[in-house]
Amino acid sequence: MVQASIKHFLDKKQLHALVPGSKTDDMNCNPYNLRDDFSYSDRIKMLHRLPNLWRMVFNLFVIDGYEHEKIARLLDISVYTSEAVLTGARKKLSNLMSPP
Repeated sequence: MVQASIKHFLDKKQLHALVPGSKTDDMNCNPYNLRDDFSYSDRIKMLHRLPNLWRMVFNLFVIDGYEHEKIARLLDISVYTSEAVLTGARKKLSNLMSPP
């Protein structure tokens, strides 16, 4: 799935397309005192609210365990861009999951 998503991104350069089927096992921890009453489908919906590049970098780093150097090579972006995108994705998800 990851390789197919990367190929689609590189072929089409569509930043707002959705990447179907993401695992969120790593989101089960609660290190930031976030609301913990979200279902699996709620978490998937939150991931789908991220721009495509943010979601791909987040999935590759957090879920698949890739390093920024490998993500940068796969997506043809710089290491700095990978790091910055991951920071943005984490902030956005944190805001979505924070108590109102």
